[in-house]
Amino acid sequence: IIIWLLGLSIIGIIFQIFILYIKSFILGFTVSGMMLTYKIKGIISSLLYLVFGELLSLIGVLIISTVSTYFTLYLIKLIFKKKNRVVSNKKEIKKYCIMLLICVILVSLSSVLESFLLPKILKLIISWFI
Repeated sequence: IIIWLLGLSIIGIIFQIFILYIKSFILGFTVSGMMLTYKIKGIISSLLYLVFGELLSLIGVLIISTVSTYFTLYLIKLIFKKKNRVVSNKKEIKKYCIMLLICVILVSLSSVLESFLLPKILKLIISWFI
């Protein structure tokens, strides 16, 4: 939702890119740390973590970041447009809000999977390798 709010302002495009970079960096650092520390168990657990937990979340964040950047560029184009006519933004804002709703559903589904399903699957898979 923060990325969505930042997309409503022109200055927010810088922060959107920074948030996406930090999220990706933390994910990569966590996965590589698990792989180096736990070897084969780390590879399996990190793959399970990525597939079930982070895949939907990452897709949702990427979609909302892309749409947010597009909307910010649309606003910039409207501001610096030479013609002085009134433009209705309702259609663009409606599409922007629908994409936010879709991304919130994706991230919520990812949270539910990560909270309830992933620990049981990880215990089952890791018990096979111990």
